[in-house]
Amino acid sequence: MHQELNLEFTTENQVIVHFNDQHSDKLGFQSPVTEEDQKDIRWYLEVYAYLYTTDVDDNRAAKIAARLSILGENLLKSVFYNDKTVELFQQFHRQKNVGRLLTISASHPAILSLPWELLRFKDNYLFHDAPRISIRRRLANLDNAKKPLAFTAKTHLHLLFVVSRPQGASFIDPRTDPIAVLEALDQTGRMIEVEFLRPATLANLKARLKDNTKPPIDILHFDGHGAFNSTESMGYLLFTHQGSWTKHRVPATGLGLILGAANIPLVILSACQSAAIGDSEEPMGTVAVQLTHAGVPSVIAMTHSVHVNATRALFSAFYQHLTQGKGVGEALDNARSYLYQNPDRIELQRGQEHVTLKLYDWFLPALYQAGEDSPLLTTPIEVEQPAEIHWGNLHALQAAGFWGRTPELWQIECAFVQDGTRRFTISGFGGQGKTYLAIEAGQWLYRTGLFAKVCFVDYASFQGVDAVGWAVSTLATVLDKSLVDAQAATAALALQPTLLILDNVEAITAKSLSELLTKAKEWSEIGQCRVLLTTRSPDFHHPDYPTEGSLIHQSLTLGGLAED
Repeated sequence: MHQELNLEFTTENQVIVHFNDQHSDKLGFQSPVTEEDQKDIRWYLEVYAYLYTTDVDDNRAAKIAARLSILGENLLKSVFYNDKTVELFQQFHRQKNVGRLLTISASHPAILSLPWELLRFKDNYLFHDAPRISIRRRLANLDNAKKPLAFTAKTHLHLLFVVSRPQGASFIDPRTDPIAVLEALDQTGRMIEVEFLRPATLANLKARLKDNTKPPIDILHFDGHGAFNSTESMGYLLFTHQGSWTKHRVPATGLGLILGAANIPLVILSACQSAAIGDSEEPMGTVAVQLTHAGVPSVIAMTHSVHVNATRALFSAFYQHLTQGKGVGEALDNARSYLYQNPDRIELQRGQEHVTLKLYDWFLPALYQAGEDSPLLTTPIEVEQPAEIHWGNLHALQAAGFWGRTPELWQIECAFVQDGTRRFTISGFGGQGKTYLAIEAGQWLYRTGLFAKVCFVDYASFQGVDAVGWAVSTLATVLDKSLVDAQAATAALALQPTLLILDNVEAITAKSLSELLTKAKEWSEIGQCRVLLTTRSPDFHHPDYPTEGSLIHQSLTLGGLAED
């Protein structure tokens, strides 16, 4: 039997403590976490964690990390400060049953945004107690709340990723969360399949949730921006407008009705950097609590953008425990414990010094939950390992990975997904990263399901006269088919969505290039195939590749990398 201590905040300044059939009077509450504390935490997680190789302030970071324990102790004292509340807390704390639960019941964002996971008693964080004390949030007024979905554990789950980067909102790498999740799920066999919603519009989401020809969605992961309207006390998620890339503010109440009706047991909200409107008005938390009010059983809210290695470690541990039959809350607690015990985030070189960056970011994310912490997956007898798939021939990137061109990468995806673009040309001087950008685009768009095959045709050292024939022979290898000519390649491309990358085409003679461009135009318009080209010259002087005024062919000229 679960033992629950409930902190019911009737307003942002008043709290009632409940335990079993007992409760305190309505007491005054004053948060010990100042606006400056909130700003420091955001700086520590979102600035220091990302700018650690430049002009960093290690002393400030160390002071903030040391203050986390003080904030946790002060938060506890701000609620349990008279005889009755202290007595209720001690009764709860003395319980030794597994499944102890501390619930923050609130509706005001100033309360929801507080770092309750830091609660600390006698030099120990509560979630480290034995047995563990789980901390969750939910809406204070449950009178009009929809009863949470009763979910029966399955042998397999289907996850829908919604990656939203509308124009006008600050941009951050769209690959961070998806890559971390995909790498984590690679270890689970085929127990959780992943699908990406493209483009990330509300209309598309509604249509997908109603599509009975596809698997029902069990986990929805929204990776994007939130907003908060203090007048309405309403949280919003920023989707993309249908037909454009502008911001579409979707209120949490409306989204809650949609997701609640779709019987989705778990929603994950990942905040982009600078997603919060104010330091104490955190939009993801407001959205999360309103989703649980609408009947979504569990919502995990990543209220800050954390270091990519923390994201990877968190989701790896979370999905590992989820696939072992743990409930959402228990799996998250286990992942949080792993982050706490493993604070090393990255090895780096600062001048002559080799250092390890440690980050104490374990108190993220927050769990919003209504009802029981039920498992989503049955415990597998044996994990099925997926067969190796031959999907492309892309060169490996350097060990340092892909840096600095993520806005351009997103521009390519947007062109293919929503603009109706069939051919996209990347141009620029030698050494500006055209080939690296094309390779990363191929890897990313395959990994996230836009293409089934990616064929890379390298013309940098091409000495022949038949550029089309070289492309056909390379396609034959990638598609694993015997292709005798360009017509056979056309027929083969009709069978599966393929991205054809034609790299360094400036090396081809004018006549041969013209023939290749004409044939590439034909290939790009077969089914869901697309063509991505790189060249030093932005103008091919070919009617099917205009440099402006066309969406069928778009051109991007690379400039220098920005300093930030």
